[in-house]
Amino acid sequence: MKTWKVAIIGCGNFTGGQYLPDIHKIRGAELVAVCDIIPERAQAYAARAGISQWYTSIDELLEKCASVGLKLLGTGCRTRRERRYPELFEYLGWCSWDAFE
Repeated sequence: MKTWKVAIIGCGNFTGGQYLPDIHKIRGAELVAVCDIIPERAQAYAARAGISQWYTSIDELLEKCASVGLKLLGTGCRTRRERRYPELFEYLGWCSWDAFE
């Protein structure tokens, strides 16, 4: 059976009472990271879950996940942060750049 690596974003009371105790009951799900804007809360939930990965930024979490995924795929793809954008597209935003790729 395939294992799905899961990250929880937001470590408030609902997460602690609802998701964290039950995530192990989901067949094929493996909690690998948590993310919260309050570092102490993210670190505490990671410790409770017995995992080492915790983040305070969704962007950092997604960047890490994308990097790992691209390494596993073994393709020549790069993450958005690794791409060099023309100055015009930096001004217009990343959606414009992606439309022309």
